[in-house]
Amino acid sequence: MTSCKWKLRIFPLVSSLILLEIARLIMSGHSVLGADERIVFHSDRVGNYEIHAVDADGANLARLTINPAYDINPACSPDGRKIAFASNRTGNFEIFVMNPDGTNPLRLTDHPERDDSPCWSPDASKIVFVSSRDGNYEIYVMDADGNNPVRLTEHGRDDDSPSWSPDGRKIAFESNRDGGFASKDIFVMDANGENPVNLTINPGALSNSDPCWAPDSSKIAFQSWRDDHRHFEIYTMNTNGKQILRLTEGNGANVRPSWSPDGNKIAYGSNRAGDWSIYVMDSDGQNPVRLTKPPPDAWDSSPCWLSGGTFAVAPREKWHTYWGAIKQTVTLFDSYESKTDDEARTKE
Repeated sequence: MTSCKWKLRIFPLVSSLILLEIARLIMSGHSVLGADERIVFHSDRVGNYEIHAVDADGANLARLTINPAYDINPACSPDGRKIAFASNRTGNFEIFVMNPDGTNPLRLTDHPERDDSPCWSPDASKIVFVSSRDGNYEIYVMDADGNNPVRLTEHGRDDDSPSWSPDGRKIAFESNRDGGFASKDIFVMDANGENPVNLTINPGALSNSDPCWAPDSSKIAFQSWRDDHRHFEIYTMNTNGKQILRLTEGNGANVRPSWSPDGNKIAYGSNRAGDWSIYVMDSDGQNPVRLTKPPPDAWDSSPCWLSGGTFAVAPREKWHTYWGAIKQTVTLFDSYESKTDDEARTKE
């Protein structure tokens, strides 16, 4: 009887706390990052390029792929369940997916030309990628299982490095369609490939490349040598190309920016210390921290964030899935309830 009264008293309290926390997170537009949040990147520290992962604080470095071929350009799915990447393990570069721990690699594309640079749609149902299957590099989209590939761009110049906006409406990419071979700009088009717009419009060989959307779809990070022709720096801009802000400045190059799911950090590759390592900085460019230190002449680059914690981070415009936290809390409550019942039976 004592156990029953305890359950009746505690269950409304637990339920209320869960609901209050969910309401707070929905109103704030962010959810809680899990303790197992990691940064996935490619590296040739073992001789050939493989996919590696490290905690967001630089701990627990792990190699995810083991293959004599090259595994490059990882892209983490928004739900944290898969990692897409490009690999030439079957001869030429194709798109693969695997589990976050590197198990169960699955080939998605099968074409004699190069397929590369995958990026997930916000709901993880599709993957946009680059391919030279029709001559020059163009942007394509396919289902997450590799079916139904569709060409999105068609231009005589190269389109590369697609990035899908978290609200699902736009795809940013780099292209030299408005300039010379080295004069790349950042473009944005509708998710169906319509209405491409040049955002950076840089005359001459001032390359702007590797766009990455902020989680709330309000800004785009990218790399450029517009202010320093010696090496790349990282910038952000509004989605209309206005208010360009330089985030990095130093003696080395800073490349391949990747926004954290909560929008507070940006991971990137840099050789500012003499070797190519993964760094993380605040989204305004402050407080850069080095996470990896590869062997001499090795290259760590192309980071992406893998969030596999209790809550999946989503922008304000997207629905949040909180079942993981609710289930975890209920499990703890059930364990306590079971323990209380055992104690009550013992006393009886």
